[in-house]
Amino acid sequence: MYEVNAKNVRDALFKRGWSLSEFARNARLHDKTCRSLLRGARVTIKTVAVAAAALGVDPESLILGGEAHD
Repeated sequence: MYEVNAKNVRDALFKRGWSLSEFARNARLHDKTCRSLLRGARVTIKTVAVAAAALGVDPESLILGGEAHD
């Protein structure tokens, strides 16, 4: 599991001008998952990759500290 850098997720959303529901729709993720990303929760690398692709950012920029935590 990877701890999300919530600030970078919020910044990317702001740059795109997306609401939470727009983010969820464009990333094809559940609203609850997107809320978790905005809180800096621990998620799988697949979720990080999907969110990063939707936001047009490097996946590493969404990981806090860039390290995995089991």
